[in-house]
Amino acid sequence: MTDSILTLTLGVVVSHVTSWPCNVAVGEGRGLLAQRYGRYVAGSAGHRDRTPPDLAATLVDRYSRPGDLVADPFVGTATMLVEAVHAGRDGLGLDIEPGWVSLARTNLALAARQGATGRARVIHADATRLPTRVPTALRGTVDLVLTTAPTGTTMPATRRGRHYTGGLRISRITAGAGLGRVLAGCATLLRPGGLAAGALRREPTHRWTLTREPVYVVPAGLRAGLKVVDYLFANERGQLLTRYPGDQLTVAPRAITGAVLMLPGVAAHDVVVFGKPDRTVGLS
Repeated sequence: MTDSILTLTLGVVVSHVTSWPCNVAVGEGRGLLAQRYGRYVAGSAGHRDRTPPDLAATLVDRYSRPGDLVADPFVGTATMLVEAVHAGRDGLGLDIEPGWVSLARTNLALAARQGATGRARVIHADATRLPTRVPTALRGTVDLVLTTAPTGTTMPATRRGRHYTGGLRISRITAGAGLGRVLAGCATLLRPGGLAAGALRREPTHRWTLTREPVYVVPAGLRAGLKVVDYLFANERGQLLTRYPGDQLTVAPRAITGAVLMLPGVAAHDVVVFGKPDRTVGLS
């Protein structure tokens, strides 16, 4: 059923494609070391689900404006928020692991010292329990949720212990269920008309096909009341890739308009973008 929902929603045709001449990178690319050097503290490249900073910067520029509030429910080392504050956006991050919360705050402090005009805060919290721990005043005000979904078949979440003592323990839940909860919570954070963009890493040995995450994410976003508004691909360095002949990435992919979208054989990241409907439009 999930596969059918994804296929009907995006019109994706999955086939084993080793190379596509039309799927070229947009703009000049930099190596990952150059992207992080001097902008992030030591240890920031150690997160399993890290995002290339140039990809984060591109998505911030593409889907938000200066002064907007950008939220990342899987903040990790704060790549998304660091690029956001350098671009004049404000940020809100969450992470279930206190170690990553500390490192994220350190990277944001470095960004402030380097002249970033945006401001961000990071909260130690479980994204599957959103909007819990997010200040009430911020709920419904986020302009862009920008994150990298955790890879794998399971993800961390908190739960009560078998013999409840008042605390919570970190456990594992299926990725499908977890991402569904996260997107539902993100929908409550977004303002009407706001966007949620998720970068999804493909397994290096299976980059010719969809990995599990897009299959989970797209139906989960639809169930949360969001709609798919864009679908992008990026290479290992975080450069966006053209999707079909003549594509300039200025309009929605043909998959969303009912045509067929072929998967680039060289893609390392999928980026699915949802929009929260603005039900006030047209009302007087």
